[in-house]
Amino acid sequence: MKYAKTVLGLGFGDEGKGKVVSHLCHNEPNTLVIRFSGGHQAGHHVMLKNGKDHIFTNLGSGTLQGADTYWTKFCTVEPIGLIKELDLLEKNGVTDFRLLIDVRCPVVTPMDIRANIAEDAALRHGTCGVGFGTTLQREKDHYSLLVGDLENDSVAQIKVDVISRYYNYLMATEYFWAAVRKMLHHERISFVSGRPSAAEYVQLIHEGSQGLLLDKDIGFFPHVTRSSVGTANVEVIGNTDWYFVTRAYATRHGYGPFLHEKVEFGVKENPYETNLDGGYQGKFRKAPLDLDLLKYGIDRDGRIERLPHKALVITCLDLMTKWTYFWQGEQVSWESEPDFVRGIQAALGMSKVYMSHTPFPEDMELFE
Repeated sequence: MKYAKTVLGLGFGDEGKGKVVSHLCHNEPNTLVIRFSGGHQAGHHVMLKNGKDHIFTNLGSGTLQGADTYWTKFCTVEPIGLIKELDLLEKNGVTDFRLLIDVRCPVVTPMDIRANIAEDAALRHGTCGVGFGTTLQREKDHYSLLVGDLENDSVAQIKVDVISRYYNYLMATEYFWAAVRKMLHHERISFVSGRPSAAEYVQLIHEGSQGLLLDKDIGFFPHVTRSSVGTANVEVIGNTDWYFVTRAYATRHGYGPFLHEKVEFGVKENPYETNLDGGYQGKFRKAPLDLDLLKYGIDRDGRIERLPHKALVITCLDLMTKWTYFWQGEQVSWESEPDFVRGIQAALGMSKVYMSHTPFPEDMELFE
């Protein structure tokens, strides 16, 4: 293994992390992508110039280029959704990859999903509606079901029965058990305990989920995820290169504070947006970037400021028609894209900047 890289979002998610990971895999398919936070609620959209197009939820965003994925113990596994995604990839001719799942990953059941939807309907905290938060809360309450438990039929049956009582007798379905059986015997899935050997890979890429402003210890409770999406779960390997991703404007889904949402600014509609209004996440919201919030997330993480080799990636620059953001409480406007980019770079203290003007990861370029 020669290279280690980490890709993190700076905002409320939807920054373009999948595009950046795919770019890093473009010239080096012999890659292990490591998912170290969140889980199956991710939605990382990758579009390649060769026509391949996929929204990754259970696999790393380098899969279209043949990269393998390691799902660490910090990530949830939802068997039904996982099998659906694997079937879809196979249908589209994408089969040259492996998925390595840590046996310590929490398993999401249909009961967790139903409870998640019911909870958010009452509390309005914000959710993807796929059971991530309720699964982690159940684990915290000692009603545990891990991937390794599924390999023992008796243990799995007892634990699922106990979980049904935890949720007042909501029941798992045969559809769930069928997905579990298929997952346990799938030809492209392997189960591991701890990180697999990196010797066979040229590079390792840690792919973040959500963004720093949704981190459970950084964001604005209760409108956060129950995961550490910053640097806390990243195992630093050698001289890791760090890529911090933001759109040229701010976005957020559903509930939660979102400053400057009513400020008019110049941004075109994104024709490739896949996660708009509707569903459990709620309305897709846009606003000018607030660099004070991004800087807060960087500072609050507690580790980023000291890291070497920090690069900023700004996506969706092609959608901007006016160059404006908020910094130190004031709206700042620029006459040109280069000045806009330099201002963001200076405010966030990044050593270099990459820019993206198209939906394709192949087109990401260094700002000079």
